[in-house]
Amino acid sequence: MSSSINVTSLRALEELEASIARFSSEVLEGIEATEHEIQRKAEVLDQIVADRRRALAGWQATYDEADDEEDDVGFIQRKLEEAEEGFREARQWQRKVEELCGGYDKCAKQTAFLGDGHSDKARGFLRARITELCDYLALKPGPAGGATSGAQPREPGILDAVLSAAEATVDSVVSAGEAGAFAMTGLPLPKGFGWVRLEDLRPDEMAELPPQNDYRKNDLSESDMRAGLELLRTRILPVIQKDPATANREHFAELDATESRSGSESLANIFSAYFGPSDHIWVDRFKGDKFFGIGNGRHRIKAARDLGWTAVPARIDEVDRH
Repeated sequence: MSSSINVTSLRALEELEASIARFSSEVLEGIEATEHEIQRKAEVLDQIVADRRRALAGWQATYDEADDEEDDVGFIQRKLEEAEEGFREARQWQRKVEELCGGYDKCAKQTAFLGDGHSDKARGFLRARITELCDYLALKPGPAGGATSGAQPREPGILDAVLSAAEATVDSVVSAGEAGAFAMTGLPLPKGFGWVRLEDLRPDEMAELPPQNDYRKNDLSESDMRAGLELLRTRILPVIQKDPATANREHFAELDATESRSGSESLANIFSAYFGPSDHIWVDRFKGDKFFGIGNGRHRIKAARDLGWTAVPARIDEVDRH
């Protein structure tokens, strides 16, 4: 490599890695949502088939019991024929859907494999190249994708100026605000959670976030919540990024026991606060609306904003407007 290094490529590679992670997450979430919708439609179609089968059986029984002298056999026969046609049509659609779903399942599995396994390989490749570049520039990446300046000797002159510029660039990459802007929001999250940008939350609700003296929940202070967010960034998110399968409360509880952590410093408690089944941050909006309303997590959102975060992990609900 020559001394004329384009140091902004470090940030570009970081952004590319984050984009790949985000794309992978969106692909998997899209597949899951599509499969859920297919299942719902299939259940509706199954119900239609069952209803038409019962109607056919009913008219068949009526036709079999009809008395030529007392009943309007012609009317009953027409109804029976209509019921047969309706049932036949519903079964044809059912078989067609089953056939299409079989083809979709194959494509979905291939897409999921590409979005998951190949995404990990691509990100691993990029991370290795970023590490090599940082090592060349005497910078060492941190666990969450940031970097700190090294103290290795180097020749003075033009390269010194380049390295100084590189240090400033990489340091800016890991600032709290920038971490939320592109690095953190590209990190994968546990199933069912996604990154919501603070700029996408309703301005009126953001203006009414709890004041600093209103941190009463679970007896946590503002400093406790800020410390929890920092542990989320430096300890919990890297584990989720490295191996989502092991990122659960039990794993972090074992770390707590090893490190003698408890209370507001407990990694397991922080994991539950952001990714647990009941007390996580959640937001919602009607499809097509610009802003999300805050359903839960105002104190954590306030602490994140004060730290310079631009996004927080949350459950995101978008519903149809009826």
